[in-house]
Amino acid sequence: MKQLIIKNFDKINIGIITQKEDGTLVVKGETPEFERELKEIVDKITSKPVFIGWGRTEEREGKKIDVDGERICKKGDPKYLNAIRDILWNYSIGGKRVYGIISEK
Repeated sequence: MKQLIIKNFDKINIGIITQKEDGTLVVKGETPEFERELKEIVDKITSKPVFIGWGRTEEREGKKIDVDGERICKKGDPKYLNAIRDILWNYSIGGKRVYGIISEK
């Protein structure tokens, strides 16, 4: 089971998003206010397709070229929490910007 640990830039724990084996997400906040805000953000993010970026270096005609792209992640995809983590950088909870750390449980 994968977890996305959400913290603000003061290193204070905000909450945890757990992805179960069937792909469902369980959102828990450190306080009721954090949990409410985190659930609103997760509902907003997951209401539309979630994309994850990728990049690689390819050699074409003897030159190295960086190629970037993105693909849709669906619930149950092993990279789904990674995609949510990348989107969370755009949000604030409790008036502070947040980030996520992926861990295996």
